[in-house]
Order: sequence, then structure tokens, then C-alpha cells
Amino acid sequence: MDKRCEPRFAADQSVAITTLGEHQFQQAAKVKNASGSGLGLVVETEVPPGTALKIEWEDTMVLGEVMYCRPMENSHFLGVQLEQVLRGLRELRQAFDEFYGETQDDPMKTR
Repeated sequence: MDKRCEPRFAADQSVAITTLGEHQFQQAAKVKNASGSGLGLVVETEVPPGTALKIEWEDTMVLGEVMYCRPMENSHFLGVQLEQVLRGLRELRQAFDEFYGETQDDPMKTR
């Protein structure tokens, strides 16, 4: 019996994840399912529960926490609880540029 509060939807979206903290590590991942508060990700390298993650794709960045990591054949399945979702990052960048103008010491400029 499934005791989830929200329905989960199947997905197959490639994303990039970065572990946050003292030892940051980036790797490719696939979103296999999603709900309003969580994601199921398949990754190559184990990520311990409690690890903070940044998940990026297209024009979206998501911050979350690994709740569990289950081994699979040649990979791992992560259950991630979502904390923050940021969308429309290109529009935010454009609005920032229009408001402040482009400068050399721009904190939002990617290097």
C-alpha cells in the first residue's frame, strides 16, 4: 500500500546535480518520478542521506535534500525532498541586467 500524500508521476528528464557542502561534486542524473514535494533520481555515484543537492535543467534550479539512497544495478536511486524551486532564471538575468546594467563585478554573472 502506497502511503504517499501526493501522487507521483513518471518522468525521464536528464539533469545535472551538485552535492552542496564542504566537498561539492557534480554528476549527471535522470529524474524517474516527481511529485509536488519530491523527486526520484537515478545517479551513478552513491549520495548519502542528508546531503543537500542543487538540481539543474533548462531554465530551472531546485534545491533539496537526499532522504534515501538505494543501490541499483550499476547505479543508485535517490529520494529527494524538495526545498526550493527557482524557474525563469533567464528572465531574472535579463531583468537584473536591465535594472543594473552589465558590470565587471556582477555577482550574478556566470564564469
